[in-house]
Amino acid sequence: MAMKNTPHTTKKLTLVMKPEQRQQIEAVRHQLEQRGRRASLSAVAIALIERGLQHNAAA
Repeated sequence: MAMKNTPHTTKKLTLVMKPEQRQQIEAVRHQLEQRGRRASLSAVAIALIERGLQHNAAA
């Protein structure tokens, strides 16, 4: 199987958050799992950050 030769950049992000923030992210993840969708904590955190950035940009 040949792999496509496309440029791909991955950057590592370390999030430092308060325990309350982690609990909120875990709660969202739990809601997704209740709907049958699995997601990592990092994927949920990134989605929430992106949503917040879009919301702030629209304001």
